[in-house]
Amino acid sequence: EDLKQESKTLLDRINGIVERFDLVSKESTITLLEKEAAQPGYWDDTRTAQNKMRQLGRVKETVDLWRGLQRESTGLLELIELAILEGDLTLEEEVQAELDNLKSNLAQSTATTIFSQNL
Repeated sequence: EDLKQESKTLLDRINGIVERFDLVSKESTITLLEKEAAQPGYWDDTRTAQNKMRQLGRVKETVDLWRGLQRESTGLLELIELAILEGDLTLEEEVQAELDNLKSNLAQSTATTIFSQNL
């Protein structure tokens, strides 16, 4: 039960950060930049096109990172809930290790995202 609460708290934290970083808006930016890149004449101005492609890469990287953390955290919470439901305590060490790893990834990802947004 403690692992479940810890996992749920972590997922809530990740979801809060995702909201603060406005990933929905970033996903819209990705769609827009990809549509622009598909237009005829996009590469006529290579400098602008290259800048937009770099921007697209950065935005995609951020979105992929945070959506991945959300999926990982959700999956871990589901695993914990299933183990509790089935009374399977054998996964406790493995789940704790995964939870610790996810916390570490969260801290690193937060710092990386904040740093990259300030460039």
